[in-house]
Amino acid sequence: MTATGALVGTVIGSQIGQVYLKEALAFTSGGFLYFSINGLLSELKEVESPVQLFFCFVSMSLGLYTMYVFALFE
Repeated sequence: MTATGALVGTVIGSQIGQVYLKEALAFTSGGFLYFSINGLLSELKEVESPVQLFFCFVSMSLGLYTMYVFALFE
């Protein structure tokens, strides 16, 4: 019964997912960004050296810029 429910849910989700694909991707990527940035900012509280803090912010900025560039070409 559980396998049948999973199969039916997959078929229904696939059909609905085609209609709302952009909304689902935006929701999923927003959730990913929320959790990842939350984890990164909590780690920044433990950084003591200003130089290390600068490199952390540079790395985060480079990652955000990379995501922006990938979004432009998608």
